[in-house]
Amino acid sequence: MTNNLEPEKVFPDKTHHIEGGIELHVSEIDDAEELFSIIDYNRKYLRNWLPWLDEVKSVEDEKTFILHSYEKFIRG
Repeated sequence: MTNNLEPEKVFPDKTHHIEGGIELHVSEIDDAEELFSIIDYNRKYLRNWLPWLDEVKSVEDEKTFILHSYEKFIRG
């Protein structure tokens, strides 16, 4: 897995504005710790909708997931 993926090159528009102030943001490696904390705290509830949830057991797993998502997007 490539560790030098730069999100701004992969996703030039990293924010998608939905409506009513709702925005979707592309996750970045720097977000991994906060994302993992939120996921871990809400794990039981989120398990119903996120099939990959049980594969993410640490901040490092979250970083790997983010990088894998970049690579998957690039490959199409």
